[in-house]
Amino acid sequence: MAEQMKPSDVGAAIYELLKADYLKKIPYGNEFVRVVESDPIMSENGIREDHIAFRSFNCYTGEIPSGIESIERIFGSLGWTRGKDKNGNDYRYDIPHMHVVAIHLEFPEDRPDLPKMFVSQVNVDELEEQDAQMIKDDLGNTQDPLTEEDREWLDKLKAGSTIPSDRAQELIDHCVKALDRPWQPPRRSTVLQTDQRSQYVPWTLLNGGLNHIAYLTSDIEATARAHQDAGRELLPKIQGSKEKGLLQTSVRSPIFEFEVTEEGEVKAEGEGLLEFEVREDSGDIGTIRWTGPFAELIERPLAEDGTRRENFLASNAAHIFAATKNKEAK
Repeated sequence: MAEQMKPSDVGAAIYELLKADYLKKIPYGNEFVRVVESDPIMSENGIREDHIAFRSFNCYTGEIPSGIESIERIFGSLGWTRGKDKNGNDYRYDIPHMHVVAIHLEFPEDRPDLPKMFVSQVNVDELEEQDAQMIKDDLGNTQDPLTEEDREWLDKLKAGSTIPSDRAQELIDHCVKALDRPWQPPRRSTVLQTDQRSQYVPWTLLNGGLNHIAYLTSDIEATARAHQDAGRELLPKIQGSKEKGLLQTSVRSPIFEFEVTEEGEVKAEGEGLLEFEVREDSGDIGTIRWTGPFAELIERPLAEDGTRRENFLASNAAHIFAATKNKEAK
């Protein structure tokens, strides 16, 4: 009989694949993190990943669900549950000037070593009409990497069933594709047009869902200084306060020149700036340089009673989003 995998194990496997790709793009992600000493859950390297963040589009997106549902349909079936306040209501984080809303998902009860998730969506119909139509045109023919059988297995896993490990691997691979960037390369004109008013939109069109991983530290100022000493640029200030129970900042995606190898391959000399395919108006495929994911630093100071704030602040998130602004976009 084939080995069986429970829901949270499938979720963990998906996360590890996403994380491996993330760390190829920004290998500094696991550096200079001071863990909260009283936290019982740490990785073998002494690093506690607080949360990962996903972006999405709340509009018609072909075969895949729109917005937050496109992320939650996967992890919500694998043990992650919506964070709720003391009255039992879902936490919701509104960022009106960005036309963005978000929720957060708590890690599975049986896997406290896994991170929370901060899942946001941009409400496309609230954007400028021309921007909104260009986005919809680029996303409208998206095909779903998940098959009908995949969706049936997710339903079974959500109900508490297990899945044979050989079948689980196929599901895991399809889920990673669905969470990466299921749509085709966007048009260059869409990327440059929407960048005039929103750094969230062009970044997500090019990168897909996974935006950053946030690393928990017991001393955010010391951790930030270590990154600065290593030559990395951070956001201008640390957001939040100890009184609010949450402090956050991030390493900005830097801008570096590209070099061409003897084999003719173009690659970045630094971390955080990537080359993406885009569609030209002629129909040809071209390339564009843009920022990739980044590393967030987060401190959740212990209150006098020994508890910690486990949710988020919308005002902090709005500033963290600025880490993906492309400083060289024309």
